[in-house]
Amino acid sequence: MKTKTKDKITETAIELFNEHGTSQVSTNHIAEKMGISTGNLYYHFKNKEEIIREILEWMITDWGQLWSNFLEDEVTIPENTGTETSKINQTLETVETAQTAQNTQTINNTETAKTNKHTETAKLTETNKVAKTVKHAETAKITQTSPTTQTSQTTQTNQTNLDILQSLLRMNFQLEWKYRFFYREHLVLLKHNSQLEERHHAIQQTRLQQQKGMIDQFVNLGIIRKPDTHGDTEALLKISWIISNYWLSFLESGGEEITEASMDQGFQLLMTVIRPYLNDNYK
Repeated sequence: MKTKTKDKITETAIELFNEHGTSQVSTNHIAEKMGISTGNLYYHFKNKEEIIREILEWMITDWGQLWSNFLEDEVTIPENTGTETSKINQTLETVETAQTAQNTQTINNTETAKTNKHTETAKLTETNKVAKTVKHAETAKITQTSPTTQTSQTTQTNQTNLDILQSLLRMNFQLEWKYRFFYREHLVLLKHNSQLEERHHAIQQTRLQQQKGMIDQFVNLGIIRKPDTHGDTEALLKISWIISNYWLSFLESGGEEITEASMDQGFQLLMTVIRPYLNDNYK
């Protein structure tokens, strides 16, 4: 019950922060929205800053599941109680359905995720594992078939790999939508919460490492060409980071209304940056 109440407080805080901003939401507002006493809330969290630090841990868990399970050399992120949004689940189900048609036997052998509060996170993990399995299965098929069939299967594999890249980037923006208040306010939040700032800086280094790993993965798959120099790789990482993390701030600074559709605009902008690095078969 303790964990369930604490999770509900965190979920309610995310909802209210997204809608009104952190400065306009107090612990009293969160407790009132939940229908509990402020004393009950304070049993789980000492103050609003502590709730925001808990939300960051949820974010770390969600980002960790999205990125580390994609990479061959996983970067370990501490587990927490965060779950994906329904929009992310719909995207994952679409990708998973397509992959199932190509490799049903492999998916049937995939360990079924246990039913608990981490169900959606486990689903994301399994989808990423299936994506890697599909890649290897398709490569194996190509080596055993005729030239005509090879050409067809190579085209199909190219499309599958490109879909994985695009799905990964889309889910990146969908997670940002889930925690949009943080991306609107994170500079102010970090400035006024030293513990939050320290934790955020540490995880930023991990995420940059993960994104570099993503580039290396797609270079190995032949989807993108390796940037000419180390400096070019660093520049691509920084540009991608800026677009991903400051897209909402950019829109709001121009007075634009922020909707979930706005996140797709950010995805398209990021693809514009990445597209010149795509190999010819993927353009």
